[in-house]
Amino acid sequence: LGKDKSAGPFGATTLPRTVKFQGNWQYGDQLLDWVNIMRGLSSWHTMSESGPLRGLRNGIFGFLTGGKGKRASSAAKLGKEGSLPVGVPPGFQSELRGTGGTGKAAAAAAIDDAKVKALEQTLNVTK
Repeated sequence: LGKDKSAGPFGATTLPRTVKFQGNWQYGDQLLDWVNIMRGLSSWHTMSESGPLRGLRNGIFGFLTGGKGKRASSAAKLGKEGSLPVGVPPGFQSELRGTGGTGKAAAAAAIDDAKVKALEQTLNVTK
């Protein structure tokens, strides 16, 4: 009957005009644990991708798969130089790029240009 129920699970303080902290003081420890775990994952990634574990991993898996890993298949797809082509092929959708396309697309573009110019002239007249 005499207890203040709004004080929380850890009770009320006896000091006037103060509030007793009802939270978890270990929050900082949880953050430090997370930072340490991320540091460990980062060092594990470094060791396994560019450190001594990479050679071990490639050696074991290369032996088991007969040297046909991801790198061998991707190098075959890229061609004998091992690099991707640069740029756009000359005949690739020239009507969309507007580089000398002939035919229906070029005629439609010319009609559209004429319509735009006619609209511009009507707008200039009304000014």
